[in-house]
Amino acid sequence: MRPPGKVPPAPLSGSDEVRSEILRAIQSNEFVLYFQPIISLESGEIAQLECLLRWKHPQRGLLSPADFLGQVEQAGMIPELDIWVLERVASLLAGWEENKLPLYPVSVNISSQTLKQQEITSTLKGILENYKIAPQRVYLEIPEESIYSLSDKAEVLGQLREAGFGIALSSPSLTPLQPLGENIQINQLKLGYQTVKQISAVSQSEELTRQWISIAHQHHISVVAVGIETSQQLGFFRSNQCDQAQGF
Repeated sequence: MRPPGKVPPAPLSGSDEVRSEILRAIQSNEFVLYFQPIISLESGEIAQLECLLRWKHPQRGLLSPADFLGQVEQAGMIPELDIWVLERVASLLAGWEENKLPLYPVSVNISSQTLKQQEITSTLKGILENYKIAPQRVYLEIPEESIYSLSDKAEVLGQLREAGFGIALSSPSLTPLQPLGENIQINQLKLGYQTVKQISAVSQSEELTRQWISIAHQHHISVVAVGIETSQQLGFFRSNQCDQAQGF
């Protein structure tokens, strides 16, 4: 979250300028990855990591995705950035394994633009094979709106699951399971910050959240509560059999 009163960075301008900036940033290693732990609510131990992308811009400072992804998308550079992130994650996983560090599955955000690329399953799987990383160690986290924008969503996600990738549906609202009625197979449902912050504030939201957790479990889908900030929120999700939680 941006501190109150802080002026947001000036947006990038012009598709050609954005493309050249992104290519330069990739070549100059200006993009950096942070890893946020996802905790098992049963054991209290780290169960998974989520990869978070930031841009250390030489003039504009440290940028969050909200500061630049809109312009990157307009310039048609999202697939290149998604591929770069996955390749960097694969490289880091290989390094952690070589140095005998603890290994956890990593969740990586991926857009509908990337999923629409030809032979995307082979491309993503090939990246991991180059680093000898099993697809089972990577969850592809897909925003809810991206799922709906894919005309052949069942086929694309089915191919990715068959290749071994975990599929996580990231939903900001309490209407996340519509894809289940469309024969969409996912491994994980991530209830977003907007849902979590309503716990204890809106009683109707609590009941609806319980229902979603129950429905997800009936479909053998694990549930992650995203944006836990209070002990009350943590207690609610733990007592209602939510599987995992992460902070904001």
